[in-house]
Amino acid sequence: MVPSACFQDHLSPDLLKANVWSKSKEDTNKQKDDHMGRKVADCRDFPSESGCTLAIAGEEDEVVIAATQHAVAVHGHEDTDEVRTWLRENLKDEVAL
Repeated sequence: MVPSACFQDHLSPDLLKANVWSKSKEDTNKQKDDHMGRKVADCRDFPSESGCTLAIAGEEDEVVIAATQHAVAVHGHEDTDEVRTWLRENLKDEVAL
């Protein structure tokens, strides 16, 4: 990807010469590696009165913490070990695009 002509006028020649706008095969592979192991908690997978559509993705522990906070604040659950365990057991692997 190359910046459009209107942006090229505002970029330094060094930046344009460095070709930071295109991804190497190495960068693409690193992105795929970064997605491996990521988990998703998606409210759409479970019935709720509010019809919540929030999805939270990240490393497993991060998702459990954020999903627990969301479950308490939005869905009225209590912050208990049972809720955290249930959330952890129901996480899905993130699908890389």
